[in-house]
Amino acid sequence: MPTISLRLGIQGLSTTDALEFFGPTLQVGIRRHESDSTTETGGESGILQMRYLALIDTGARDSGIDSTLAEELGLVHAEDVERRAVGILGVGFVDVYLAQISIPELGFSIAGRFPGVHLAEGGQPYRALIGRDILTNFAMVYDGRSGTVTLSNE
Repeated sequence: MPTISLRLGIQGLSTTDALEFFGPTLQVGIRRHESDSTTETGGESGILQMRYLALIDTGARDSGIDSTLAEELGLVHAEDVERRAVGILGVGFVDVYLAQISIPELGFSIAGRFPGVHLAEGGQPYRALIGRDILTNFAMVYDGRSGTVTLSNE
């Protein structure tokens, strides 16, 4: 079964400092998905897709896609109403999009409804958040001493 090691190489920062400052990140595929049902697959459907930087956020129940990116990709709104979202700044309302998020190195893809989070608007470099809804499929080891995070679906 696939395992990936996520180690940030940022000029001028040790791997431990980079992990502390930027958090655990990985590249994910994001694309449009027309279905309203949530599905998981064992891999990619063969369609080439762009890769985007995602932050692994163990504090987030749901994974999300940057709202600006969702609009750029023309993702379909899953609902006509905004969804209530709770974050460190309190309660807000966000749009929900139909999309597929994949982690090709782990042969994983999930389609469903993802909230549009305001990452770019907040000055964040990430284009998606990977929350516990996706992390439940993996074993994760966070080794702050070495600056390494490992994800495995073994």
